[in-house]
Amino acid sequence: MNSLNNRFQFQTLNYCLALGVATILVSCHSTSPTLTNFIESPAFSKPSVAASTPQDPELVPEQYLQRYQHIADADAWRHELYEQKNFAKIETRVNEYLRAEKQDEHKSNFVTRLYGTLGTFPNPKNEYTPQDKQDYLAQIAILQEWMDAYPQSHIPYVIRGKLKVNYAWKFRTGQVARKVTEEGWQLFHYYLQEAAGDFSTASQLNPNDPNIWDELLHLAARTNLDPYTPEYFFEQGLSVNPYHSALHTTYLQTLYPQWGGSQKEMLAFARAVRKKGKAAQKPMLGNVLLLAAREIDRDDAVHPIAWPEIQTVYQDIFSQYPDALRMRYYYAHDAVGRRKFDEAIQQFEIIGDRWTTNTLWDDLNEFHRSRTFVYLAKAAQLYDQAAQQHYQGNEIKERELGAASEEMVLKSQELWPHIQGYLLLCVIYGNIYKDIPQAINFAHQALELNPTPATREYAEGFIKKARDVLASQRQ
Repeated sequence: MNSLNNRFQFQTLNYCLALGVATILVSCHSTSPTLTNFIESPAFSKPSVAASTPQDPELVPEQYLQRYQHIADADAWRHELYEQKNFAKIETRVNEYLRAEKQDEHKSNFVTRLYGTLGTFPNPKNEYTPQDKQDYLAQIAILQEWMDAYPQSHIPYVIRGKLKVNYAWKFRTGQVARKVTEEGWQLFHYYLQEAAGDFSTASQLNPNDPNIWDELLHLAARTNLDPYTPEYFFEQGLSVNPYHSALHTTYLQTLYPQWGGSQKEMLAFARAVRKKGKAAQKPMLGNVLLLAAREIDRDDAVHPIAWPEIQTVYQDIFSQYPDALRMRYYYAHDAVGRRKFDEAIQQFEIIGDRWTTNTLWDDLNEFHRSRTFVYLAKAAQLYDQAAQQHYQGNEIKERELGAASEEMVLKSQELWPHIQGYLLLCVIYGNIYKDIPQAINFAHQALELNPTPATREYAEGFIKKARDVLASQRQ
């Protein structure tokens, strides 16, 4: 044993890492009351050191986001519509993809995303602002021009209906039902009914677009469309394309407990759709099971849809579509949520410095935070394993795991230098490598990043304790 630390104990060190919409608790805990060659900082005696990533979109400095190549998707078409008014180009693309959608899952899903993107606002938040009204009127006017130029086209009606649905939700202001004002409810239902009228017109112009029935299904679950039921619209959509992904995911939502369904019904439906997709070689239908897993995980820590079942869905998708980049983002996000850090890192490595829209992350800031902190989460796991090897007297394995932990931290720091990375490097160098001067240097680097009072206390306490150790060495 190294004699310089024989009076210090190692106690619990927890890293709380907020990864996008998931919060992960990684505990580096001891199983022994004493540990003679580990430094103890006063902060170690506290239950946790918070290392969170708030939802502030400006949190990640722009310099760390410039590394990304933007992969254009449906969002590129907003320019074609609202600035170029290139109605003919959009007509050609949508009708071409609709003709192929039964055979091509990617084209089918793209049309769904295109409608969704063209029917949104520059401000995507569900909160009403005066600018939203101006944007709404401007977009409605352009869509009217499209309708006048192509009176037999159903496409602008679908987009206008989507726009009205999104406008309606702005009057809900993102609040739970009991907090919505009476006026908010009136405007909400008014614009939903307006949207239903547009979708109805679209269905008369072209009943062979399953996205129309998907939108009506969505509305029927949330407002009164008597005499029609969600099941009616679902069947209408299936008659057009029995493998339409969005139609199935929307129907799954009607089975959520908050809409009168149950977890049992959700599981039965999702697994039946998965089975149908496998039989027809339509692996993207597995997204219904993935959505069910995410929704159930919100309230159920038991995970009735186990991780191996989720893995199989992704394996089937990538077996048929190895270049399905968007699904890599989904896989990484789901792996983070289930604390499967190795698999999350594998997907992040495949994605690399590429970003696209319509993923489970709201924006690039959120994605980059998750990418950064999943390496730190893995580093903390490896550090915990190194501690256990120390208790077992396996110094070689301890240092090997310590080096692996350091590698993960450095990858995280390369993406975005942050306080929590420096703090973990402190304990790696102080506890495993016994390089006290370098450990102190990392603590100082953490202090340079404007830490919170608690984190500052941790770093300053670490420096004081480490200097005491150095002083004892010189005696």
